[in-house]
Parts: sequence; C-alpha cells; structure tokens
Amino acid sequence: MSKRYTTPLIFGFCLIGALYYFFETILEVAPSTMVDPMMNSFHIGGAKAGFIDVAYFVTYAIMQIPGGILLARYGARRIMPIAGFMVAFGLGLFALSHHYGFALFARILAGFGGAFGIMGALFIVSSWCKPRFLAFAIGITITIGLSGGLLQGLVSFLVETLSWRGTVCIFSIVACGFIAAFVLLYRDNPNRAHTYQTPWLDAWQVITNWRYWPIAVFGGLIYAPTATIGSMWGGNFLQAYFPSITHTTASEINGLIFLGWIVGSPLSGLISDLVKNRKWLLVICSAMVLICLLIITFDVHLSLYWMSLLYFLVGLFSSLSALTFAMGCEIKPKVRGTAIGFVNMLAILPALVTTPLFGHILDKHWTG
Repeated sequence: MSKRYTTPLIFGFCLIGALYYFFETILEVAPSTMVDPMMNSFHIGGAKAGFIDVAYFVTYAIMQIPGGILLARYGARRIMPIAGFMVAFGLGLFALSHHYGFALFARILAGFGGAFGIMGALFIVSSWCKPRFLAFAIGITITIGLSGGLLQGLVSFLVETLSWRGTVCIFSIVACGFIAAFVLLYRDNPNRAHTYQTPWLDAWQVITNWRYWPIAVFGGLIYAPTATIGSMWGGNFLQAYFPSITHTTASEINGLIFLGWIVGSPLSGLISDLVKNRKWLLVICSAMVLICLLIITFDVHLSLYWMSLLYFLVGLFSSLSALTFAMGCEIKPKVRGTAIGFVNMLAILPALVTTPLFGHILDKHWTG
C-alpha cells in the first residue's frame, strides 16, 4: 500500500474501476432489452441484429492483450479515460445512426472501449491491493461488476419510456462521467512503476510462459457454460423442461446463475486466501459444475425448486474462475496488465464458439 494515500482513498480508486466494469456489464445486457425496436429502426432481421451484438464482443476479445499491454505500460489514469471516450463516442454514434453499417461500426467502437471494463478494474485492484488480499479484492470487484447484469428490468423501463435511442444517449453521457472520474479523481500507484520495455515484449513473456496457459484455458472453459446457458439457451431449456412455466419465470430462474457468480466471487477469493491453495479449489469446483450440469441434463424428474438450486450452484461453483485472474497477476507482477488481458481473452473465446455451436445442434436435432 502506498504511503501517500489513505485506505479510504485507495478504496475509492478501486471503486471507480469496479463501477466502470459495472457500467460495461449493463452495456453487454442492454441489447437484449432493445432488440425489437432496433430491428424496426434499421429494418433488419434477427441475424443482422445478432451481428450488431457479436461485433461488440469480437472487438472486446481482440483488445484484451493490447489493452493489457497499454495498461501495464502507461497506467490506468492515462488509458481508462481513452477507453471511456471510445465507449461514449461509439454509443453516441449508435444512438444517432440510421444505417445498419453505421450502427455496426459504432458497436465496434464501443466494444474497444468496453474491453477495458473488467480488465481495467482488475488492473487497478492488482495495482493497489496488498498481495495477501488480492484474490478477495478481485472477487469483490467481479461481484460489483456482474451486478450490472441484474439491471435488465431498469434498462427495459428506460427503453419503454425514452426509446432505445434515448437510453443509449443516457449511457453515452454516463460514459463521459467516467472519463471525468478517471481524469480528476483517479491516481496510479507511484510505488508500482509501469514497465517501459518494448510493448509486445510483455505479450511475448505471457504467451510463451507455459504457466499462464492452463490458468487462461481453465478460465475460458469454466465460463463457457455460463455464457451458453445463462446468457442464451438456459431459458429455452427450462421452458422445454417445465412447459407450464412462463417466459418470465424461466428468465428469473436462469438469472440465478449470475446470482451464483455474484455470491461466489468474493467468497472464492476469501476462501483461497485462507487455505493458500487455489489450484485444488479450482479442481474441486470445476468437478462440482460438471456434476450439476449432468444432473440438470439427465435427471428428468427434477422439481422447479431443485432446478433453481442447481442453476444457482452452477454459477456459484463457476465463479471460482475469478481466481484465475489473481493467479495470473501473481506469476509475474510486472506484466499483470497483459496477464489479465490474456486470461480474459481466453475466457471469452470458448463462449464465442459454444453459443452458436449449441444453436446449430438445436437446429439439427431439436423438435421444438
């Protein structure tokens, strides 16, 4: 901890990063609440609407390693305002666009800035937090960030009240607020100097270090069920399993996966800091995720209560993948920004494959 800054001030620095991640999570779930009016505005079908959503996440993934390099080299105080500007500018263009191609370009810009949501928040925490509290602090940060996904109801209300363009304009204004916060309020830790070597040397040191790969691959694989089930197909599965429940009820149960993540992220960090063995915690919890998914898949006599509990447990045990960020930071602290980006990139890539693959399998074999 820096001697120049008090604990409340350092907490404030970390909170700014966590809130930006919270805001970025809202941006991720917002399209699901405004897809119909967007399709009407641009006169497009579902496939093109899907490309608007995917454009954000593709650029989000691409920017992870370059973004980590930039954070490690220049610090969050210089880079995060630029990220906020990209989000604000991209959202502003998106709100004003009346052509599909223009809207697609705007989402790409917003994705570049949004890529620094979790990456920037975790970099800030790893810069300021003492090593023995790092896993717990990362868990708290992820909890705050993921909580933005629970505000779909509020976003839907804004869309109904102000239209989707008005809602996106509000998001653009909020992004401008974060630019001001990073410029005026945030400070980098002077006791942890940034690296000034050749930028791509950081990436090379991470990519060629075998210790990062199992951590990053594990993080991606254990997140894939959440992305595939929780973000896309879980509600449909529940309505097929329980034909009598409504779409709203299915969505509420599906949301328990994310509630599990919110509850489990700080607990996983706290427990791992106490037991001093993160590897076996990851092994045990990945096995528990597998068991829960097998029960959900093959037990045809589950009650609604037990299904709800299993969905929550899938998120709870999956949330231990937050430990992979702490493990990545600890391998080589001087390239922690690049390490965070590398781990997060591989955490996203499997989901970009499994989600459409799952849909393709349904198209081939599902009878409705």
